[in-house]
Amino acid sequence: MNQPLRGLSNEEAARRAAAGEGNAHSQTHGKTVGQILAGNLFTFFNALNVALALALLLVGSYRNMLFMGVVVSNTLIATIQ
Repeated sequence: MNQPLRGLSNEEAARRAAAGEGNAHSQTHGKTVGQILAGNLFTFFNALNVALALALLLVGSYRNMLFMGVVVSNTLIATIQ
C-alpha cells in the first residue's frame, strides 16, 4: 500500500526540461533604491500634510506644524522597512 516515493528518472527529467517544464529559478529583482524612495516620498498622505504645513507656515503658526515630525517619521520607517 505505502510505496516509497521516487523522483523522476533522468530521462523523464530531461524530457520535461526540454519541454519547458523545468523548475529553474527565474531571476526577479525587487525595486531599486530610487523607486523605494519615490514610492514613499510622493504619496497623497505626504502631499496633503506638506500642503497643510505650508498653509501653517504662511500664517506663522509654527507650533501647529509639529505633526510634520510624525510625517517624516512615517516616511523614514516605511523607507527603511
